[in-house]
Amino acid sequence: MACSPDVKVDVATALDVAHALALEKISASAEAQPRRQLALILEAVNARLRPHPVPRSLLASFAGDYEGGRRVTAVGDNLFYQNVAGALPEQLVALNDSTFALSSQARLVFDRNENGNWRMRVMLPDGGQIAYARLGTGG
Repeated sequence: MACSPDVKVDVATALDVAHALALEKISASAEAQPRRQLALILEAVNARLRPHPVPRSLLASFAGDYEGGRRVTAVGDNLFYQNVAGALPEQLVALNDSTFALSSQARLVFDRNENGNWRMRVMLPDGGQIAYARLGTGG
């Protein structure tokens, strides 16, 4: 007996589409705190399905070493984040030109501080945030 999918999608995106549909279904009946966490995950999954293109020059401007041993690297059209030296870099998912999703539900936001130098703000799922200044020339 043959089996056909409920939702017709490209094989390359099938897992993310299934993930998004499951998150939407679970979120509908979740309480407030879990719903917020599910929304953060869903936002990242949807961004993988419909990538936001960030200019390479802008990605390159975010690259560098930041306080606390953090490192951001631009490779082609992608940005990678290492939270400590020696850790495996994690590919970031662009939500817009300056905000990127991490697998931990946190968001990295790149902006300039009062001196005009780049900083990276880690927006935590609970609403808190931690800012890290870029080391060196600052961009």
